[in-house]
Amino acid sequence: MKLRIMLLIVFVYLVSACAAPTPSAPQPIDTIAPTIEATSTPEPTQPPVQTEPAPTTESMPAITMTTYTDDIAGFSIDYPAGWYLESSALAHVEESFSYSISFASWDTLHPPTPGGKDPHGLPEGGTKFDVTVVKGVMTLEEAVAQFEQSGSPILTREDITLPSGLAGVILDFEGFAGLARTLVVPLNENAIYVTGYGNLENFEAIALTLRGMKTYTDDFAGFSIDYPANWFIDASAAANAEQAFAYSVGIATWDLRNPPTPSGKNPNGIPEGGTKIDVNVVREQKTLEEAVAEQAENESGSLILAQKDVTLAGGLPGVILDVEGFAGPIRTLITVLNGNVIYVSGYGNLDNFEAIALTLRAK
Repeated sequence: MKLRIMLLIVFVYLVSACAAPTPSAPQPIDTIAPTIEATSTPEPTQPPVQTEPAPTTESMPAITMTTYTDDIAGFSIDYPAGWYLESSALAHVEESFSYSISFASWDTLHPPTPGGKDPHGLPEGGTKFDVTVVKGVMTLEEAVAQFEQSGSPILTREDITLPSGLAGVILDFEGFAGLARTLVVPLNENAIYVTGYGNLENFEAIALTLRGMKTYTDDFAGFSIDYPANWFIDASAAANAEQAFAYSVGIATWDLRNPPTPSGKNPNGIPEGGTKIDVNVVREQKTLEEAVAEQAENESGSLILAQKDVTLAGGLPGVILDVEGFAGPIRTLITVLNGNVIYVSGYGNLDNFEAIALTLRAK
């Protein structure tokens, strides 16, 4: 009997030991649950409001531009006023088949490059433009083909019309410092290549200001002034300059001798969107201050809207006055040169007034 009881106890112990649940089986459930909950709460990263920065227009203020005019090739181009111009190559332009000028966001003659860095390298965020003139009559396609022969792989091509009306092509290619962009334009029996390196955000805002320019030179009063090549000039009054106390030269976006004015309209009226600039020479000895005071007095019946002092491209000091005129605002540059007072007055669309008026210089 005792033997049976002992065997029964051993049997029950063995059965209970085998049937006992292993403590490791449920543990994965306990540890997985908190892990899932921890990764399923991404709320802190969700506010997309912070990933939308202020609109880029706020961080890109309007650029103040200055104008470079090339009298040899007959063009002008605008670039940011704080940039540096390097035009030493012009010293030998007459003998050269081609030449380049450059402007950059840093002083290229004293580049802030660390020792050992390629002197042509670009500072971080910097931009450099080369404007290359290749002499010789070429079509646009011939000028593009000549550029392609340089061996740089062309990535993209875009055919465009510049605001000045010139036809051009923009090419993107791999340059010495990464992506580079070139505007190709044939103009005045030259091929002009405007190439940008580095930060190209403002490439088109600069390159597309390229425009053909002509120069009017007044031998009697001793000055020159540039104007767009597709504008019209009437300098007939200058024929009697020696006998006249004053005379005027007119420059306009339309043919002044055959104005597109409808019958009955004032012939001095401005066609819609047009611009007229009168260059008036008055033969009298005056200081700039006296000339400005006299002009302000003459305009006493008109509201003077603004007045500012300027320095012309040739270094002459001048003053610009804005007044209310017969056809809207009139802008006048006043300067003194060679014993004459010169008044450059703009009417109509005045967007390009300073780009033209400030090219006035001693010849």
